[in-house]
Amino acid sequence: PPPSSIVDIGCGTGAAGAAWALSAGGTPALTGIDRHPWAVDEARWTYRALGLRGTARPGDASRLPALKAGSAAIAAYVLNELPDDARTRVEDQLFAAAARGVRVLMLEPIARGIAPWWDDTARRAAGAGGRADEWRFEADLPPLLHTLDKAAGLNHRELTVRSIWLPGTPA
Repeated sequence: PPPSSIVDIGCGTGAAGAAWALSAGGTPALTGIDRHPWAVDEARWTYRALGLRGTARPGDASRLPALKAGSAAIAAYVLNELPDDARTRVEDQLFAAAARGVRVLMLEPIARGIAPWWDDTARRAAGAGGRADEWRFEADLPPLLHTLDKAAGLNHRELTVRSIWLPGTPA
C-alpha cells in the first residue's frame, strides 16, 4: 500500500519525494526539508504544480522529524553532502525508523569518490533485510539539453543512480 506520508530529507526542488508520491497514486502527504530557502520554495511549487498534498520547510537534514510506521522517508542526493558525523546520525535514524515500520529509500550518484561510505551502508542495509542496487537507464536527451550537456563537457548517454531500500518491516 502507499505510504501514509513521505518525508523528503534535503528535498531540493522536491522532485524525489514528488516522484514517490505520484508513483503511489498521489495520496501520501509530503514534507520536504531543506536548509536552503530557495529550495524550500521550489519544493512547494513542485508539490502545487503536480497537485500533491505537501509542504516544505527549512530544516537541518540531520535532525529528522518523528517518522511513524506506515510512512516513508527518502534521502536523495543529500547524504553525500553531509559531514561524516551528521551522515552517520541520519543513517542511524533511518535504520531505526525502518525497524519501526518506516519505508526508507536512499539515492546517491554511482561515483565512488564522493561517497566512500556507501559500501558499508549497503552491507548494513542487506543485514537489516534491505537491498542495494545500481541503476542505469539509456537517455535520449532533448536537443537543447544535449547541447547544454555537451557544452558542460558531459556526455549523458545514460542516467545512473544507486539505491538502498529498507522495506520498513518491523523487527
